[in-house]
Amino acid sequence: MKHTKFPRIGAWLLTIALLLVTVIGTTGCNLIEINQDRRDAQVCARIGDEVVTLRDFEVAFYNYWNNSGYGMYIDPNDSQYAPIVTNMKNEVMRGLIENKIKTIKARALGFMDTTQEDIDKGNENYEESLKGVLDGEIQEYTTRNDTAIAQQRADIEKGLVDPIIEPIEKELTTKWEAELAKQESRELEEDEEKIDVATEVAKELATWKLENSDLIDFEEEIQTKVDAWIATSPEELVDATAAGTKDYEDFLEEYKTANAADGKDGLEIYKEMLIEDATMARAFEQLEATETADITVTEDESRALYDTILASQRDQYTAEPTDETPNPVSAYETNQANYWRDGSPLIAYIPEGYRTVTHILIKIPETKNQAISALREKDTEADTKAADDMLAVELAKIADRANECLEKALAGDDFTELSDEYNGDPGMNAEPQITHGYLLGATSNFVESFSKAGLGLKNEGDITENLVASDFGYHIIKYLKEMKSGAVPYEDIRDEVFESCLKTAKTTAFNNKIQEWRTELKVKVNYKLYGGNNGTTPTQAPA
Repeated sequence: MKHTKFPRIGAWLLTIALLLVTVIGTTGCNLIEINQDRRDAQVCARIGDEVVTLRDFEVAFYNYWNNSGYGMYIDPNDSQYAPIVTNMKNEVMRGLIENKIKTIKARALGFMDTTQEDIDKGNENYEESLKGVLDGEIQEYTTRNDTAIAQQRADIEKGLVDPIIEPIEKELTTKWEAELAKQESRELEEDEEKIDVATEVAKELATWKLENSDLIDFEEEIQTKVDAWIATSPEELVDATAAGTKDYEDFLEEYKTANAADGKDGLEIYKEMLIEDATMARAFEQLEATETADITVTEDESRALYDTILASQRDQYTAEPTDETPNPVSAYETNQANYWRDGSPLIAYIPEGYRTVTHILIKIPETKNQAISALREKDTEADTKAADDMLAVELAKIADRANECLEKALAGDDFTELSDEYNGDPGMNAEPQITHGYLLGATSNFVESFSKAGLGLKNEGDITENLVASDFGYHIIKYLKEMKSGAVPYEDIRDEVFESCLKTAKTTAFNNKIQEWRTELKVKVNYKLYGGNNGTTPTQAPA
């Protein structure tokens, strides 16, 4: 069954519910099916009048396991991972039990009745889910097309370049075979390694390609030939939208039939599950809000939280470097970026020397940047020179466009509009860079020329007067804002701190309430049945 193409929309309980609608196969003898049903119906936990069956648990666990990332690399039945597996099983069971508890309490208060808002949310998630499947099918064919075009490009380039390279390679092979023969005719000197002909030829050939890049640069001709190939509508290429849409429609028909039950097709059931999930999410929020409505915090408690955050961040960011933490202040950069993006964690202390900058990158081709990086990684004088020479050639090709952009920026043209037109840095198309730019300090992980030029700007709003070169291309950098160092005054972030303090207090109170309800409902768990434990020894199985 292909129901797994649907992306996860709500809480992971939604996926449990989806998997529970899977129809048991009709093959095999009735006795096997009956025994399987009995096994699945065994009770792992009893919560008042509610139960968690072994089937409930296994569906939840394996879904949770696969979505955790472990599923890609680890077999949960492998004994060496038993502690990890046991802990995760306990976590899944705890979640199942807590959701049963909240369902019981929310139902008693009338919160579990489906509202129009729940229906609208479920339908919205349903449409988003279908769109995700369709987009995935189309992307699959788009990727196939891209791969076929890349292969065609590589074949065309090989056909143009090989006739030039092969004589050079043959000459170098002859040369190094002769050197090897000379070496083999005598005894090796101390620490002398035997010549590897293939390695030496590859090294010299790489250097020759860099030094003679113009001789083997057929980019325009290659692109012309690729475009001509595409125009012939080869069988390797398909209409990605049409093909993806057809697969999508076939999938929906299969899903309807394969997951049908109780006179409803699979998609109807799926939509109902999404509405149920929306109902549950809203009801749980309503339950928590009701139970914690009287929870308050004082100004002193809020200030105490601020003091704790401030002291922790100051100590963390100003700590002495160690082998484990060679650059302690980098934690600030991570926290600040996360705060800009997600609103958490709160920032109560800012180290010295930080500012925000934005930039426009006139980039060299990605393949050239990768080749330059590969040479620099070799870290030899010859390879470094070859990288510098290659960079100089590529920078010359983009100089006119870069200078054109720089002139406009210095003349006062809108920097954001120039960025939209010229910028080749994909990072500037995502938050928090769109709003805040890059956070830059003396130890930030940027290329040296970028950091030096960005930190060298004197006033907010200043733009580098000259192009700034790096292995990525030319940068035009603008100083946005100084990050005032030291403690962020409590008054500046009081509302955020107070809200965080209140949220923590409400969460703690609600968790305590769940534990009270757990006792009240006399929850019993058969740890042995599902392979978990309670931290000590398994308890008696529920009756």
